[in-house]
Amino acid sequence: MAFTEEDKQKMDNAASDAENDLLEVDNEVLAVVANWWRKWYGKAGHKRLARVLLQYSASSSNGKVVLNNETGKFEQAVDE
Repeated sequence: MAFTEEDKQKMDNAASDAENDLLEVDNEVLAVVANWWRKWYGKAGHKRLARVLLQYSASSSNGKVVLNNETGKFEQAVDE
């Protein structure tokens, strides 16, 4: 499938919107995810890593995942 210039612009705009969303995320959390991504994307590929991350979002009732500072692992956020 060939992308048109309009398609490419829409994807660029979506990437910019996604980057803006990250401004609301704690830098420590971003660093953990970014380093994990850098470690694995060369071997697993972007699509497969995206599927791994999406499993966390889709399985959470509120769609949020938080970093447990004690274990260093991501967990589903609990509604209070």
